[in-house]
Amino acid sequence: MRRLMLLGLAACLVFAGCDSSSSPEPGPTSSPRPDDPAVRHYVALGDSYTSGPGIEPLSKKAELCQRSTVDYPALIARRLDAQLTDVSCGSATTPDVAARGQTTAQVPTPQIDAVTRDADLVTVGIGANDGFATPLFLQCLYSRAADETCPTFVDQEVPARLTQIETAVGAILDEVARRAPDATIVLVGYMSLASGGQTCKALPVPDEVLATMHEAEQSLEKTLASAAKEHQVLFVPMGRLSKGHDPCADRPWTNGIKASPGNGEFLHPRKAGMVATADAVVDAVREARSEPED
Repeated sequence: MRRLMLLGLAACLVFAGCDSSSSPEPGPTSSPRPDDPAVRHYVALGDSYTSGPGIEPLSKKAELCQRSTVDYPALIARRLDAQLTDVSCGSATTPDVAARGQTTAQVPTPQIDAVTRDADLVTVGIGANDGFATPLFLQCLYSRAADETCPTFVDQEVPARLTQIETAVGAILDEVARRAPDATIVLVGYMSLASGGQTCKALPVPDEVLATMHEAEQSLEKTLASAAKEHQVLFVPMGRLSKGHDPCADRPWTNGIKASPGNGEFLHPRKAGMVATADAVVDAVREARSEPED
C-alpha cells in the first residue's frame, strides 16, 4: 500500500462580493504523460477550498455545496482519466467528513461514506473550518482593532485549536486507510492568503496584521504536515507552494476580501489556484509511485 503527503488554508464563510479586477488565468493542467499514475477510482473529500465556490461553471447537482465543475478534483480526474466521486462541500468541518452530514447543504451522510475499497486515490482537504479560519478572518481582516484582536487570537486561541484539528484530521486519514487499504492518500494543504507580507486593496489591513495572520497560516500548515507524517500519507504543502500568488500578487491563486465574479468567492481559491493544486497533487502521486516499494 502506498499513501502520500503535502499542505495550504480553507474557510467556512462563503459570501458574495464583486471585483472588476482580473488577471490571466492558466489553462487546464498539463497534458497526460506516460508516467502518470493509473487511477481508476478517485474520491475527493474536503471543504470549500476543495469544492471551489464561485468558480464557474458550478455543478447543479451540488448547488448547496457550492461545488465547481473545475475544482481541483475534477481537474485531477480528467488528467488521470479516472472515475471521480467528489463529495467536497463548502463549510465542511472534520465532523461533517467523519461522522455526520451537513444539514445546511442537505447532505444526509458523512463524506467518509464515499470512500470504498476500490478507491485508488483519495484526497483530503479539511480542518480549517474547525474553529480556525472564520475567527482568524474576523479578528485579522474584519476587526476595527485588528492590530490587537489578531495577535490575541493567534497567540491565545490558535494553539489549542490546532491540536484538536491535528487529532481530528488524523482520525479521518486512518479511517480512509481502513476503508481503502490500497489507495494512495493525499492530504492537501491550504493556499496562503497572507504570504506576500504587504497590504493592497485586496487585503487592506496593516502589514503587521498580515504578518500575524501568515504566522497562523504557517502553523496550520505545520499541523497538517505533522498529521500526514504521523499517519503515513502524502502531504501537498499548498501554503508554501502558493507563496507569491497571494491576493496582492500579479497572478493570484486566491481572492482577497472581494470575490471575482465567476472566478471564486472572497478569501477562496480562483481557478488558477485549482489548476496549481491539481498539478501539485498529480506531481506528488507520480513521484510517490515512481519510488521503489520497501
